[in-house]
Amino acid sequence: MIRFDKSKLPSRHVSVGPERAPHRSYYYAMGLTEEEIGRPFVGVASAGNDSAPCNTTLDAQADAARIGVNEAGGMPRRFNTITVTDGIAMGHQGMKASLVSRDCIADSVELSMRGHCYDALIGFAGTATRELVAMNDGVQRGDLTAAKAIWAKWGPLARYCWRPPIRDFRPRMKEVLKLQGLFPSAACREPQLGVSDDERAAIARICHEQGLLP
Repeated sequence: MIRFDKSKLPSRHVSVGPERAPHRSYYYAMGLTEEEIGRPFVGVASAGNDSAPCNTTLDAQADAARIGVNEAGGMPRRFNTITVTDGIAMGHQGMKASLVSRDCIADSVELSMRGHCYDALIGFAGTATRELVAMNDGVQRGDLTAAKAIWAKWGPLARYCWRPPIRDFRPRMKEVLKLQGLFPSAACREPQLGVSDDERAAIARICHEQGLLP
């Protein structure tokens, strides 16, 4: 059984010594063995949720990372955070939540890392820049010198699967995309383009694939 020297790791505060027996009891309750508790604790933070297409696959990727951490001799500890996607939180009061979400993500990551004394972090965030920065901010705040943020940005790789339903609308696609800023709802509200109901439905299906964002 490999034994790690945790004397300089944050996780020593929750796993090493007789005075930490109450802390270890919680890990035993989660099915960990003595050997597993003796490993470095690696936080695996995921912004996986059903709020946006670029977030729906993150939990699966985080689970794959857990396997890698375990095989490398670490002890993965998964936890989740939120996201607010501009693609949905726009054109209404939800826009006020967008920028604030960065601090919320950073706060949640920092609090979980600090509270549970994790030694390192692997963070999975969506393609929004604020998610990536927030994941890093959560680690950099305070005296978390033992932690290192690594994030996965899955995009921008979306394919524009344009299939005009009735007439060939493609000659106007460049104009539409420029106007809408890649968000279909804006273009559909512009009367000068003369977008029909069928074309509006097709624009809304420009491929925002799971795990990807244009």
